Amino acid sequence: MPWDKEKALYKLQVFEVLLYHASEEGKEHLPSMWQAISLEIVISLVEYLGGDTVSVPRWQSALTPLGWNWQTQVNEVVTRALESNQNKINPALAEALKDLLEFKWKAERGESWCENQIRHLMMDMEKGFKSTFSLTVPFVENILNKVLSKLDEDTKKHCQAIGELMRPHIKKDLQYTAENFHW
Repeated sequence: MPWDKEKALYKLQVFEVLLYHASEEGKEHLPSMWQAISLEIVISLVEYLGGDTVSVPRWQSALTPLGWNWQTQVNEVVTRALESNQNKINPALAEALKDLLEFKWKAERGESWCENQIRHLMMDMEKGFKSTFSLTVPFVENILNKVLSKLDEDTKKHCQAIGELMRPHIKKDLQYTAENFHW
């Protein structure tokens, strides 16, 4: 399928608005690990759509030998949540979220790994080996002055609700990171 610039821009805007709302409009820290952000969005999306979040793996699963198939489980949870709640979220946003969150296996030079589009979007945001990061003032101003005006009201409403639902999950993940990692 050829690259669609408008869809790619829309996905980026959705991701930025989710981070904006999840960070309390840029005032709070976010985890720097893309796996954590991905799963916080998944958990919050499932919660927003009224689904059972027990089946959603937590990002710490990726750090254990038992967690090798957690990416497949996430893909199944996201697909099931979006397909069974088609009336609750607009189709463009559902497609963007599915594309952002879907884990795919990659192989190159004899190595293989699993990733999603959020990993690539966060590469520009992460600064060194820190457990958290904050949205910059120019990033927040861009959201307020440009991005929000380009999104329809329905998408903004859904992104705000999902972003706000991410907050308690972020707090738990930041606490876990502080207790278990020293970087």
